[in-house]
Amino acid sequence: MRVSTFVTLISAIPVALSTPPQLPPISNTSALPVHFGVIVYPGFVFLDAFTVVDVINTLSVEFGLWPNMRFEVISEKKAPASTIPSISNSTFGQSVVVTSTYDEFIASNKPLDVLIVPGGYSSRSAIPTAAPFIKAVYPRLQYLLTVCVGALITAQAGILDGRNATVSKSNWANKTARAPNVNWKAPARWVADGNIWSGSSTASGLDLVLAWIGHVYGQPVSQYLGYLYEFDRADNSTDDPFSGIWEAVS
Repeated sequence: MRVSTFVTLISAIPVALSTPPQLPPISNTSALPVHFGVIVYPGFVFLDAFTVVDVINTLSVEFGLWPNMRFEVISEKKAPASTIPSISNSTFGQSVVVTSTYDEFIASNKPLDVLIVPGGYSSRSAIPTAAPFIKAVYPRLQYLLTVCVGALITAQAGILDGRNATVSKSNWANKTARAPNVNWKAPARWVADGNIWSGSSTASGLDLVLAWIGHVYGQPVSQYLGYLYEFDRADNSTDDPFSGIWEAVS
């Protein structure tokens, strides 16, 4: 056997014999979030909302948290919310069941620890009802997570004024001009400012939620979930090549 071949084989042994990831303990000993909710509206982007939701679902199952966790799908109306944009003639899309309207939820005084605000093709038409709801429930929240132009809906609630945030990088100048009081950041895969976490475009929701889980439940938990999803995470929040592609500069 050639020496070079032998060295190559020997160097591969640690990888081949490495121990698969084991379920880590949750390192956070403070009160963990229990009540979760997501806003939906006609034309919302399914992946914006349910990438984040699915990782939280997996967290609840893998770590046995589900007995205490509750989830709400919240919208303006009780009818199923469709991904079909109201500005489109399309008939192709999916609908999700709404468990509470904005008015019902506000009147109920139900607890809400984490609210997820997705973007969508009809996000502008969602603002008149979604933004007041976000403003009303924000004092109840431990955390607010936005994905893509969900940050623009949230900005209209006034709670991003003076804060750092990010949004999808295409048409960056036009988007950020809609909320000039926000400190928009690029490059940024996600931004955390206090209890508000904002993600860039749709696929960044996975980076966003894993980073948030690392903050709340511990980095080993976040890393383990990343392995389960077989996802090559962004190493840090500014690992954002799309800012350059779209010429987005803060």
